[in-house]
Amino acid sequence: MILCLISTHLLKPGVGFNIDPATLDGKSVASYAAKAHGQTTVDFLMHIIPDTLLSAFAQDEILQILLIALLFGAVLATAGDKGKPVVSFIDSLSHILFGIVRIITKLAPIGAMAFTIGKYNKAEYAEQRRTMLQVWADMLDGWIAKGPAANDVAHL
Repeated sequence: MILCLISTHLLKPGVGFNIDPATLDGKSVASYAAKAHGQTTVDFLMHIIPDTLLSAFAQDEILQILLIALLFGAVLATAGDKGKPVVSFIDSLSHILFGIVRIITKLAPIGAMAFTIGKYNKAEYAEQRRTMLQVWADMLDGWIAKGPAANDVAHL
């Protein structure tokens, strides 16, 4: 954590990003804001219950998916021996998925840098590079603090 604080103090990530907020597209979130604005508390609570098990996934409703996941987990926890094959499958699958997330997390700064260069200009590259270096330094600090085995998928 000390390395993170030192790197933040020295590298000053985000300083120098001269991005004009007027160029950002506010219409991309307007539909979500409009949905949330017209809901009462009762509407919100009733909306958590999906029409069908698959409709929550098809309509990309996060709260409904979360309710299904909670119910599935509760039933699976009480299933005893009949649920063990499912638990074993989910455990094996989670190791793979966490490995994918680990790779994406380590490569995300490169994607963010490429986006910044493409969207704005190469002048922002120096600031993006400093931010990316700090993210990697912070990840290295976490790796040093926890040890190399903490980043191994097999130990998740």
